[in-house]
Amino acid sequence: MNAVFIPARARSKGLPHKNRRIVGGNTLISRCVETCRKVTPEIYVCTDDPWIENDLANSGVNLVPRPKLSCEDDAIVTQVIRWMYYYIDREWEKIAFVQCTAPLMTSSDLQAGFDALTDDIDLVVSVVPYHGIIFNEESELINFNWRQSVNRQERELQYESAGAMFVFRPEHLDMALHDGKIGLVLADHPYKCDIDSEEDLCYADMVIRGECPRPTKPVCASDTVC
Repeated sequence: MNAVFIPARARSKGLPHKNRRIVGGNTLISRCVETCRKVTPEIYVCTDDPWIENDLANSGVNLVPRPKLSCEDDAIVTQVIRWMYYYIDREWEKIAFVQCTAPLMTSSDLQAGFDALTDDIDLVVSVVPYHGIIFNEESELINFNWRQSVNRQERELQYESAGAMFVFRPEHLDMALHDGKIGLVLADHPYKCDIDSEEDLCYADMVIRGECPRPTKPVCASDTVC
């Protein structure tokens, strides 16, 4: 059996109480739960927000109290994962850590993440294509050479995290999550949508309601990306 861990703290610096916000007619947290429920019934939400606890009271998900230390702005992901895993004290084959602030994640994204975690992969991350050109503070190019062609189609394939989920095995908990071999899965929606502003909410809502054309998932030309 596979499980889904969803963190949903009350605080948010960029967009207050964003996990409660409505997108496509549903709250971010409820939408995330319903998406994950299509893949596995083992869903655990870790929160310190009484509003979220009440919102999910009759949803059938398992609520996990979130300790104050892991609710601070400087709390790291591994703290929350370890807390949830040892608090619940159950065994699963695979665990997906899913962010409810990525409302364009689909159930097929989640299933693809579970499927991609094969014996030779330690961690699977949901990604989207990245075509940007990055400079550092010294105005130096990080990921591009001006001497090369500037055509996007001819550049080396690059990806960024979709901000939606990553999948791992429980035995990977006591190591740094990125120490092992990483597998990538292309998200169905080819643009990153990680809610942190009113503009992000507006875009996600338009896509979900069909008021904004949903781009076609790109065909991946790399053998290292599922």
